[in-house]
Amino acid sequence: MKPDNEAEFLLACARHQLTPDRGGDIRSAAQKLGDWERLLRIATRHGVVPILHRVLSTECQEVIPASVLGRLGGQYQAVAQHNEILREQLLMLLSSLETQDLPALTFKGPELAAVSYPDPVLRPFGDLDLLVRVPDVPRASELLRTHGYRLKAERDWQLFFVNDEGAGVDLHWKLGAEWLPDPGNFQELWARGQRVAVGGGSVTTLGWEDLLLVLAILLTKDCMYRRQRLIQICDVAALLRTSPSLDWPLVLKQSQRTGTRRMLLFQLALAHLMLGVDLPPQVAGSLRNDLKARGLAQQVSGSFFLEADHQRDPSDFRPGPGFAGHSFFLQSRERRVDRVQYVQRVLPGLLRLAVTPTARDRAFLPLPELLRSLYYLVRPVRVVWRWVRSGYLVLD
Repeated sequence: MKPDNEAEFLLACARHQLTPDRGGDIRSAAQKLGDWERLLRIATRHGVVPILHRVLSTECQEVIPASVLGRLGGQYQAVAQHNEILREQLLMLLSSLETQDLPALTFKGPELAAVSYPDPVLRPFGDLDLLVRVPDVPRASELLRTHGYRLKAERDWQLFFVNDEGAGVDLHWKLGAEWLPDPGNFQELWARGQRVAVGGGSVTTLGWEDLLLVLAILLTKDCMYRRQRLIQICDVAALLRTSPSLDWPLVLKQSQRTGTRRMLLFQLALAHLMLGVDLPPQVAGSLRNDLKARGLAQQVSGSFFLEADHQRDPSDFRPGPGFAGHSFFLQSRERRVDRVQYVQRVLPGLLRLAVTPTARDRAFLPLPELLRSLYYLVRPVRVVWRWVRSGYLVLD
């Protein structure tokens, strides 16, 4: 499916900022725009408001309504202020952790914006991601509390803290859920880490080769849930643009070892398809040999912006990936052992979800109390009906 005018314009803006030779005629594309509300909604959903504002304010002022440019300017300033708060918090927290002899790696935050983007404000980030050793989690959590952070949520791989300024910190001891591939333990990632300059200070972050794999894993997971955002593809383009000496043999070797090669190729194929990113010969060769990775990239790029419109209808909220999402994730794993282990983890819960009636089933066909057992028949009818109507097999 070809992107419409608004989506295509956002892609052109991203190319203009991150792969300038592929930017195309921005003014001509801007003149085709008509639904400004939709443009703003998609840009917000996909985390590219600063990129959109930068291009419109410098290249297309004469064709953009002043009210639209004014709203974008306000959002741009809000992003800049929030980024600055998080940047200051990151430097303060890492300094405190270092003082307490608590090594920590930051990733996909202010350091990525500072090093890879033409202007750090072009990359908004919602919170900070810190990775620590498992034994250090209690002490690191206590340090966050002493700096005014309070625990807001807990998962099997991270604790989420927030302070009164609205700054959030994801304190990781793993990079994701148990069913996601592991790019390496803390010791390995720390050994390959690097020191980068951020806003007058410096931080220790993942090596760019490791970060590229982490971004691929997270993008695949978000595509599985249909929560992908254009800014994720921009991250890849920005990273490749500013890292010409990236050790591709190491990246491919690590992806082979961790079972993430197809995820890596899928991510790079999306960056090439959507933003015109040039791929090195060894990657292009691997991609030609992986029909699944190319097929997944074509599939996702064709429906990349649909979710922004789904937000209009709150009843269309999908809490889980559904069968289509699970199928997508299974196709992203090249090793049979990884696919088998994933099915073993999710199948019991998926089967329960498939047969257990929900409030949506009861709303779909209200029945008297005496006929409640019939909802076990109503549920498959409703699921199939929604599948036919929307094209997605969703269990909710």
